[in-house]
Amino acid sequence: MRLKGNLKKHGVTILIDFSSTHNFLNPSLAKQCGCPVTTTTQFQVTVADGGVISSSGKCSHVPVNIQGFQFHLDFFLLPPLAILDRGIFKRNNCPVTKLLVQWQGQSKEEATWEECSKFAARFPSFQLADKLPS
Repeated sequence: MRLKGNLKKHGVTILIDFSSTHNFLNPSLAKQCGCPVTTTTQFQVTVADGGVISSSGKCSHVPVNIQGFQFHLDFFLLPPLAILDRGIFKRNNCPVTKLLVQWQGQSKEEATWEECSKFAARFPSFQLADKLPS
């Protein structure tokens, strides 16, 4: 089931699976909403299609508004699935390398641009050298 809702005043689409035991959030949306991220031990959960999603970050007690009702939910951060592209962008007239990241459980169209250095720090076990497009 898909519902429209708000996560800290940001409009979001919420996917509800009544058999799920955990909530997941795109790390870029967590950053955009200012949700504090707590590093956790590697956490794995089997999803409906039989695949396994692992996460090492959590946002706790996040206010979510769904159809006028407010909930405070915990979210595990979606892990990266693939690096689709890389690019050099200017910020304050200085070059910044960014990666186009597809997150597990999301389509390529939902990929987000992430700063390479911050991505590498957040996901140290993700082998960037093997995943970067040439």
